[in-house]
Amino acid sequence: MSRDEFIKEVKERNPDVLTRADITEEEVLLALDYWPKCLRYSNIQTPSICLKSVISYGLSLKYVKEQTEEICVAAVKQDWNALKFVKEEFKEAAKNALKGKEPAIVSAQIYCGGRTLHGILVYEKTPTGGFWGIAPIVNGVIELSNTFGIQLNTLNFIRRDENFFNRGLYDDWHYSFYSFEDAFERINSQKRRYGGK
Repeated sequence: MSRDEFIKEVKERNPDVLTRADITEEEVLLALDYWPKCLRYSNIQTPSICLKSVISYGLSLKYVKEQTEEICVAAVKQDWNALKFVKEEFKEAAKNALKGKEPAIVSAQIYCGGRTLHGILVYEKTPTGGFWGIAPIVNGVIELSNTFGIQLNTLNFIRRDENFFNRGLYDDWHYSFYSFEDAFERINSQKRRYGGK
């Protein structure tokens, strides 16, 4: 198979091209340039392949057979949700790599009750896209099952939640959590888009 034919197959997301018995490391590395999620189909895994894969798509860590600290740290830096796939021996290092990136604790006016709600800013993924919300903090417990949808421009930041990674919330893959800085930038960009300050 020529290089052009190989790239064409990869671009068409054909997993068979990666399960060939004669596939080489160079071919898999090339495939990752065009299909970052292809690690799960690869017949071979090397540290270079795995590292390149998780740098582009952190959740590929799920398919890494031989995890290393470097690979795990790179994966969680790309996507916090990869933390749930980190083996226990590397979990502390992965959590340490996320220090200072804890989710923002925010407050927002909830109009259905006319009250102010405090909670973790989350983005819930849905089949049609997703929505921003606040998972309320009730008696010190974050209740993901009672997330309220909110308009980003109604939020006020309070602080970052430095105990986040001790609560085990990363096991709920439906949610993406945003650090204080990341969320602040997202909210400001939305305000600018709609003519706010």
